[in-house]
Formats: sequence, C-alpha cells, structure tokens
Amino acid sequence: MKVRSEKLTHAASRWLSIMACYLAISSAAFGYFVGPALSLDKLAEESDFIFKGEAISSKTIEDEWFRPVSGYEARQTHFRIISQIKGESAGGEVDFLHYDEKENGYGVDMYTPQYYHFEPGCTYIVAALKTETAVRQMLASHTSKMDLGVLRCRDQRPIIAKTLSEIYWSELISLRDSPVPNDVVYAIQQMDGMSKSPGSNSYYDDGTDDFQRIDVLAVVRELITRPETEIAQAAIRVIGEGSPFLSDSLSHQWLNTVGVEVPGLSPLLPGTRNVGGALAWRDLVAVANSKAAPETRALAIRAMALVKATDIRHKFMRSWLEAPKIPVRAAAVLLLSDFAHPCDSTTEQFARFANDRAPEVRKC
Repeated sequence: MKVRSEKLTHAASRWLSIMACYLAISSAAFGYFVGPALSLDKLAEESDFIFKGEAISSKTIEDEWFRPVSGYEARQTHFRIISQIKGESAGGEVDFLHYDEKENGYGVDMYTPQYYHFEPGCTYIVAALKTETAVRQMLASHTSKMDLGVLRCRDQRPIIAKTLSEIYWSELISLRDSPVPNDVVYAIQQMDGMSKSPGSNSYYDDGTDDFQRIDVLAVVRELITRPETEIAQAAIRVIGEGSPFLSDSLSHQWLNTVGVEVPGLSPLLPGTRNVGGALAWRDLVAVANSKAAPETRALAIRAMALVKATDIRHKFMRSWLEAPKIPVRAAAVLLLSDFAHPCDSTTEQFARFANDRAPEVRKC
C-alpha cells in the first residue's frame, strides 16, 4: 500500500507539473487568466474610498506599487470632489493613482493592466484604496470588466442615492437621456455589462448581475428607433442578445442546433431563448421596415432569431427576402431558417438564395 501510495503521489506530482507547464505556455501564447468582475456590492465592501469628482489634471509618477508594463505608465490624476460616497473626509480634493496608456506609446500586447484614462473637466465615480498620501486603484490586473471601479458621469450633480447600485443606476439613466450620442452608447454598454445573469445564454458572458435584465431591456427598448445609427445599433444588440444571428462568430452554434451536427463544434446552450427579442419583436419589425440605415434594419432582423412569431413569417418575411438592400436581404435569409421545415420546397428556396448575386446573401 505504501509503494502504491508513493506511485500515485509521484503520478499526481508529475501531472501537476505538466499542467503547470502547459498553462504557462498557453498563457504566454494565447493570453492570460482574467478574474471575474466584482459586483457593486463587493466593490463597495472592498474599497476604502469612493467619490464622485471632476478630473482636474494628470501627471506621470514613479510609484513602486505600479510595476513596469509595456505601453502603460503610472499616473496621478487630481480630482475635485463633488460627493464623497465612502471613506473618511479627504477635504475638497484628492489624488488618484492609476495605470494609464502611455501617450504615443507602443507596447507589446502580451498583458494589459487595470488602467483608466480621465479627461480634464469630465466627471467620474471612482472606487479606490487609500495610501498614506493619496488613493490608488484597487487592482493591478484587470478583471472581465475592463473599467471596474470607475464610472463616467454626465454632469456634476451631487449624489443623492444611498447604495452604490442605486448611484450607478441613477447616473446611467442620466447618461441614457443625454443629448450626446457617445454618452447614450456608453450607458447602453454599461447597463448591458452589468445585467448578465448566471443563467444567461452565452458561453462567454463576462459581466455582473448588478441590475435586473428586465429593467435594462425596459429602459433600452425605446432607443432602438433613435435616428443616430450608433445608438440604435447598440440598443438593438442589447435587446436581441439572445439571438445567435447577431454575430457570425456564433454561426457554428446555430448550425449545430438547427442544421447538420458537426462533431467537435458546440450547439447553442439547451433552453437558449431570445427574451428581449420576444418582448420587443414588434419594435424590431418597425425598425426593419423603417428608413433607417440598411445595416440597422438588418441588425433588427437578426435580433429576432428564435422568436418565431407567425406574423413575422406571414406578414413581413417576403418583403425582407426581396429587399433591394443587400444587408436586409442577407439578414432575412438567416431569419428564414427559424421557419424552415425539412422538405423539398425549403431546399429549393434556400438554393435560390445560394445563387443570389450578392456574396453576403450567399454566405448567409
């Protein structure tokens, strides 16, 4: 028994060594491990100091906590505090130490630290740890949420809400209602990344579940009809997140689910649903039939995958399949697969699209 135990111990040790080497090689060759993002509750718990402030100025510094990273540098940004959310009073001003990209610098993209860039005159919420003379970013390495610990704000309104979750939501709603398109897109992306439930459809979700997805869908839904292309498309991507047609990178999952199974390629997760598309498909139809840019109309059609509403098939599909705009026609071919049945007429219909004059349509 002793000899066998020693052999097992040796085997286990050897296996661990092999795995360690493999992981080291794979990390160097393909990337590096990234930890999960902290929830807002966890962020509030682990930080020493949280404030809303206006960025005044920034300068490069030397600080031993910030180890050298190619393409990045340690910086000190001076803030005027508008509202102090957590921590002992620092007066009306505070210095925040953080990584930032080097100006006109070029690095080897082997590793990206947690870094932030602040524009003078702009307002942010910042979560930090205290040092003897300033406050510092909480983590040296980034998590799956690249900007964890900092939120851009629309204006300099003082904080009224109590919890960090309530504060973030209030600021994001304000950004959503901003007249500046970049503010609106930023709000949409932040809401999307902070409403990822553990049971979400994607294999690769990397956000948090700070907000209820249904609440995010409700406040983003009205934005899909905005005339600004960047806003409408960002909103459509959130509404139709459950659609496998939004990204060609998911095509192998879609094909393995509705088409011929290919060994080695994964299908969609069992029970995959397009919740936002099911809730807002009539709004998406309105966009698809509107005078919006062809790419926006096509994205709205792609966002309706898995909905399978009969009105989509009988009232709208034909006009989309015959649309003169190539992106619209191509998207309709994808969506048609939701209603396809294994018969000769289906084969003939798809064969016709396979001979379409546009390569984008033939690809779909």
